[in-house]
Formats: sequence, C-alpha cells, structure tokens
Amino acid sequence: MDHRFFFKSFTAAILSILLGCDSHYTEVTSTPQGANEEKPKTTLPLEANWNSVSTNIIFPLCYQCHSPEGKAKAFDFSTRQAIFALRNATYEGRTLLDFDNPSESLLVTSLTDEKYPMPPLNTNLRRVTPDETQILIEWIRLGLP
Repeated sequence: MDHRFFFKSFTAAILSILLGCDSHYTEVTSTPQGANEEKPKTTLPLEANWNSVSTNIIFPLCYQCHSPEGKAKAFDFSTRQAIFALRNATYEGRTLLDFDNPSESLLVTSLTDEKYPMPPLNTNLRRVTPDETQILIEWIRLGLP
C-alpha cells in the first residue's frame, strides 16, 4: 500500500470536513501502485476569506511547518481560530496580526524578508505571489473573515 497516497487522501478528506467545503472537495480515487499521475488540485477564487486563504495559500505553502506537528508549531496556522489566538504573538518586535496596519503584520512581512523569507528558500515550495500577499493584507484588515 502506498502510504503517501493514503495520507494525501486522508488529509484532503479531513480538510474538507474542517473547512466545510464539501462542494469544493475533489474526491481522490485509488490508483495503481507506482502511478505518478498528478491529482487534480482543489482551488477556490482568491478572496479575503478563510476558505480561500487557507485553500490557496496557508495549506499549500505554510501548513507543512505551521501545524501542530510541524517544525514551527509555535505558530500554528492549522485553523482560523488558531491563527486568531496567536494574533498578539510577537517575533523580533513584529506582531503576527496587526489589524491597524495589516501590511506590517509578521504574517505579511515574513513573506518578503530578505534573510529568512517564508516559505523558506530551502524548501520546494513556491513563493507567495503579490496578489496573494494583497489578499492576506485585506484578510487581516477585515479581521480574518
């Protein structure tokens, strides 16, 4: 049994349940062992709301480290509630979520940090796009809807 396939299927199902987005969930069917087919990825329009931000940005680019089991579990981004609970957390003088000046939030400034950008350069994760950064800023400004 391919355990990576099982884990991806299980994770997708759990995320679908947690996000309440069954209508956007693409069910993964079993494939023969050794098949290296790219699975269809579920995406939502890029908007300043939790379902879109989590599906398009947080889960694919942050969750690997910023989860209860990740290397950066002190900054758990696994749920909207977990992120909101960390809103006043600081690192090197920056607050994770600055609702008055969202572009200065650590969540945003860490994306373009010259020394230690997120996602880290030593990962195979793509960079956050300028459009995604603007959506994150708007999402914070709106109070994480």
